[in-house]
Amino acid sequence: MIAFVDQIERRLDNIVFRLGFYPTIKSARQAVGHGHVFVNGKKITVPGYTTKIEDKITLKEKAIKSIHVQNSLKEPTLELASYLELKDQVGKVISKPQVEDIPFEFESRYFIEFYGDI
Repeated sequence: MIAFVDQIERRLDNIVFRLGFYPTIKSARQAVGHGHVFVNGKKITVPGYTTKIEDKITLKEKAIKSIHVQNSLKEPTLELASYLELKDQVGKVISKPQVEDIPFEFESRYFIEFYGDI
């Protein structure tokens, strides 16, 4: 189960959302797809890209200056997860996410049932 949580939580679109750059996962996913997100200085356009520990996540300069991003950074949707760090508008994955990092009640049996049929 921990592997599943790790895989889902370290998706780039989720990381961009959890860092507070965008107010929703959907908007974070769109930002990644449009080329506004960089991992270790390289543009990544795949929302499902799996980040690694020590990866640095930044936004394109134009994106980071946008009102949308600035408002989200001032009032993020969620608290910063314990496996992330945000300093000077640079996010960093500092450890593996744990089940406790999921911001909602996690019912593992539903995921097991769903993915068990595939």
